[in-house]
Amino acid sequence: MLEIKAEDGQDYTRIDSLDDLRKVLAHGMQEFKMDLNGGLFSRKELALEPDGRFRVFNHIDDSEFTLTAEELMDRNVTLIGEAVTKGAFWMFGKQN
Repeated sequence: MLEIKAEDGQDYTRIDSLDDLRKVLAHGMQEFKMDLNGGLFSRKELALEPDGRFRVFNHIDDSEFTLTAEELMDRNVTLIGEAVTKGAFWMFGKQN
């Protein structure tokens, strides 16, 4: 994980692996941004369910779904896993 302060003063923590994601979600639901092409980003909230699955809320369309770790990392299901492996998935704030 890498913690940075952006030019706008916002703190971010880069999530580099599924283990990083589990660590930050151990403290409860967190808000994330996934960097997209052209400087755009997608806002999401994630939580870790008691059974180990991930609950995902997408701000862009208010959709919500629950995924296994395998589904979360599968590009055919969601782009979150690809963003994590490419260093493009950021938690708002610092690691607790």
